[in-house]
Amino acid sequence: MNRTHWIKTAAGLGAACFITIGMNYTGAEASANTNALDNYFIQKDDVSDTVALSESADSILLSENYLKKIFNEKKTADVHKEKATVTKETADTRQAAVATQAAVATQAAVTTGAAVTTSSAIATTGTAISTPSAVSSPKENKQNIEKIKAAKKRKALDKKWKNTAVAISSDNVINIRETPSGMGKKLAEMENGDAVKVVGKSESGKWLKVKSGKVKGYVWKKSLVKGGVKVEKLADKYATTYAELKSDVKVLNLRKKKNLSATIITQLKDDDVCKVEKEGEKWLKVKVNGCSGYVAKEYTKTYSKFDTAKALKTETKDLAADDSRTTDAAPAFSKSDEKLGTQIVNYALQFVGNPYVWGGTSLTNGADCSGFILSVYKKFGYSLPHSSASQATCGKEVDIKDLQPGDLVFYKHGSRIGHVIMYIGNGKAVEAMGKKWGIVKSNVNYSRACTARRII
Repeated sequence: MNRTHWIKTAAGLGAACFITIGMNYTGAEASANTNALDNYFIQKDDVSDTVALSESADSILLSENYLKKIFNEKKTADVHKEKATVTKETADTRQAAVATQAAVATQAAVTTGAAVTTSSAIATTGTAISTPSAVSSPKENKQNIEKIKAAKKRKALDKKWKNTAVAISSDNVINIRETPSGMGKKLAEMENGDAVKVVGKSESGKWLKVKSGKVKGYVWKKSLVKGGVKVEKLADKYATTYAELKSDVKVLNLRKKKNLSATIITQLKDDDVCKVEKEGEKWLKVKVNGCSGYVAKEYTKTYSKFDTAKALKTETKDLAADDSRTTDAAPAFSKSDEKLGTQIVNYALQFVGNPYVWGGTSLTNGADCSGFILSVYKKFGYSLPHSSASQATCGKEVDIKDLQPGDLVFYKHGSRIGHVIMYIGNGKAVEAMGKKWGIVKSNVNYSRACTARRII
């Protein structure tokens, strides 16, 4: 081996070792790189062997620098490749995480029935998620609110007028019959606007069993109007509106005008029931005990009341078979059997338990305090006005300490007489006390009495 070949061989082995060690090549990789160097130097064999040693040494150094450059370039490329791989793996991992999260969200949304709005979830699943209920427009929301309000109002009116029906017929007369048949005996008559309580129906369903006042019987179904909303509309036309004091109000001023500084006409008590003549936002125009005026609406509660059936006098025996107090017919009595005052008292006591109706004069269907006195005395041939204040001018005045059965005792509401009772003896009385109590037996309140009158 000449000098030139020795130098080539030494340079080749050195470069191979350098590359092998520097690049961390092992085994077949190192052998492959050695072969590459051999090929490199074989190509250089064409160079003249006469090249000086110094030139050969420079060539070796140049070759070694060239290999270092290749190594550095490859190492840099590998680093960039490794970073790209890591970046791709990270991106794949993140994409997988997002896809998983979106899929979970989508599954939860489908499970709960909620609308899925995340674009990534839709993109990942590739399937459109349908919303169970579409988002309502403002107009639809308003319509829904109105429907809810109407339903609540209908429910409240159904409760208010539960089982109430109003008589309406083109004939203007509706009969209550003993049996569910057009041939049944007539027990009472009703006019348009009179009301009944429905308590049952016939087997055919064409007749309703009703109670109106003290009368029970059957009415042709098509002659009655039922339903809370319908009855409420008829109440505006046919029913009378009444007002009374709220439970926590003991006294309320009746004023001449709807103004807190207006003149006080009288004072209403908790047992007074007023007929409402006109209803305003803050004031009610009412009539009570013959006086008209205004009361503050916030201290009262109002209700509507229909008239009820009128029993036929020709049928009084049938109606009174089980209760002698169900008709206005006077009982049989003899003036020679007892004093007239006691007779009047005994007759009046028969109607204890019957209702109080402001402005009423019926001993069975309802009367107010002066209406009750008026009707009782009417049976004995006495004509009295329908007002406690006016009745206080009838007959003759007696001392409150000398009362006898049948005498009348009067009480003031404010500056006016507003209530009357009938003395029955032993410090007791009978009176139409108020809507809450009806016609009752009571104790005479001597300290509050303003006057007493004897009619007989």
